[in-house]
Amino acid sequence: MSSVEVPQSAPMYQYLEKKLFKQAYDVACLGVTDQDWAALAHEAMEGLDFDTAKKAFIRVRELRYLELLHSIEERRRRGETDNHLFLADFYAYQGKFGEAAKLYKRAGQEGKAMNMYTDLRMFEYAKVII
Repeated sequence: MSSVEVPQSAPMYQYLEKKLFKQAYDVACLGVTDQDWAALAHEAMEGLDFDTAKKAFIRVRELRYLELLHSIEERRRRGETDNHLFLADFYAYQGKFGEAAKLYKRAGQEGKAMNMYTDLRMFEYAKVII
């Protein structure tokens, strides 16, 4: 008798396409690669499913994103509810600064976009925000 491991990547991605993050997590627990776990974590974060994202980031040991999730949890406890800000922070962590700036502006936080660009020494983009 021998055991055969069957990767469950395809069913997981089918759930991700439908934005069913909890079901995708359940399938991933049956056996997927680290890259699949990372994809699940990022997709769940973009879909604002913070619990699933946290569990998936734990599996791939992404401490940087876990710290971001912790700060988001703290901000939510204090009463902040604007998901655009949370998503903007996530995009900034990923290096998608243009998308982050758009979301900061949509949330009425142009100052955060300007601070992000000045911290990155991207002054020409900060001027555009002003």
